[in-house]
Amino acid sequence: MKLSDKRFWSGEKTVYYPNLGYALTDSLLFSIFWTLAICLILCSICLSVHLNNGSGENLSLRTISIGLVFLFIVFITANGMFLYENWIKQCRIIDKVKKLLPEGSDMLNIKFDVANKEYKITLKYIVKIFRVTVEYPSFYISEKGVRALGPLNMDSRKCLEENKSFIMDYMITSKYYCAVCGLPLDFNPQGNNGKTPTYDICPCCGVKWGNEDYTTESRTEYRNKWLAAGAKWFEPQKKPENWNLEKQLNNIEQYKTDR
Repeated sequence: MKLSDKRFWSGEKTVYYPNLGYALTDSLLFSIFWTLAICLILCSICLSVHLNNGSGENLSLRTISIGLVFLFIVFITANGMFLYENWIKQCRIIDKVKKLLPEGSDMLNIKFDVANKEYKITLKYIVKIFRVTVEYPSFYISEKGVRALGPLNMDSRKCLEENKSFIMDYMITSKYYCAVCGLPLDFNPQGNNGKTPTYDICPCCGVKWGNEDYTTESRTEYRNKWLAAGAKWFEPQKKPENWNLEKQLNNIEQYKTDR
């Protein structure tokens, strides 16, 4: 939040708030500013009336009490309006985004683009990085080098399951896959030129790319052992909800990684 930003003082959303504490801090600043501004206006009016009447009488206790109650109402109202526009609406939108994303999606970064009034979210799913843009109620998701998906209507309850299916299919579709288990990847495990393996470990089957998947025979042998052992995830915390082994294995044949 920038104090010089006029949009902030008008109550418009200008930033993403990671927690309620930050929102409350800005809410108090906003409320105090407008309460003091109205207080100054009321004082100016009272002073002007007092001078014009030429009366030496002081303001009654009842009048002062009414003024203080009015200022308190202004403070509470301004606070509520700011929190509603900047925190409650934000929570609703982020919650709807989470409902659309598959289980196991990790939001790495969230920003609010005040110029375009949209949320920009960087998220990780298994080993792939995606970028989500929310220009409420429109939802877009994209992956580097792949055509974006969207817009999807986040407010449509009838299409919720359909939209979730679209997003899931988009997130598990990839140019690259693990040659052993078919796990979708956002990078070539054999390097950009296909000849310089990363030697990283697959979070699904546990194969070391460039070592145990170097030949057709070694891939088949490792895959058979993995399947015989129950096809357990090497990093179970990254296993997606409703994971489908057969569907993932089909990636190997479909993209002919096992030549």
